[in-house]
Amino acid sequence: MANAAHISHLASQSGTQQLLAEFNPDWPPLLVLTEHSPPGEYLDENGQLTGATVNLVRHLMEQMGETGNMLLLPWARGLEMAKNRTNIALFETIRNNDRENQFKWVGPLKHYQISLYARTDRVKPRLSMQQLTQGYNVCANRGSVYANMLQDQGFIVNKNLVLTVNEDRCARMLVQQRVDLAPFNENTMQRLEASYAMGNVQLFPAILLTDIKLYIAFSKDVDDARILRWQQALETSYQDGTMRKLYTGVYTEQAIKRLEQFAAKQTLLSH
Repeated sequence: MANAAHISHLASQSGTQQLLAEFNPDWPPLLVLTEHSPPGEYLDENGQLTGATVNLVRHLMEQMGETGNMLLLPWARGLEMAKNRTNIALFETIRNNDRENQFKWVGPLKHYQISLYARTDRVKPRLSMQQLTQGYNVCANRGSVYANMLQDQGFIVNKNLVLTVNEDRCARMLVQQRVDLAPFNENTMQRLEASYAMGNVQLFPAILLTDIKLYIAFSKDVDDARILRWQQALETSYQDGTMRKLYTGVYTEQAIKRLEQFAAKQTLLSH
């Protein structure tokens, strides 16, 4: 089996003209996991898993003849299952150095910037990270890269870092003045402004945390040829308008264009 870096290299060289391999009937069904993170992944009023990113992943599975169940779980539990069980796919997973060799990767599903957002009535603008860690508290999703990143910056769990079960809980804490800061991307902020009764509450990006890409993380046992099929199907969805149709009105135009530009670049690299 090739390692994760080798898989990524092969995928970038394969282009999106056609799938490299037919579906192998000996491949077992995948258990596809995600978390509650509207508008990409959430349960509707009937308790059915839906969302823009969920629908894109389902489209890919249909295109490739993939079978398997899709479940919504708390992030920490899903991540642990992807690390320790077989035939697992987990999205949307931040790809970083610590996780690189723990999974095989397909993506990106999204590409955006993460900032620490603050209430204008609680936090002064243009403060340094050191000033923020010394004078304010923050929340983050338990088991997330955000939580680890904030701890690396000096925030301390149960002192000035509150761990929550999902992003929505963290957002409510910020609006309710139970914390001063929370990490969000531009898509989340767009949704917050539309979904929450903000009243006179105004938020601003206090400091940039990082530029991230979100992927589907597969357990290490998944066949390399299967990973390549997923990568090519994903890039094709960026080029044939499928992703744009599903993401428009949900994610920002800037985020959509980043993915289309990524797929176009991969096609140039393959020629």
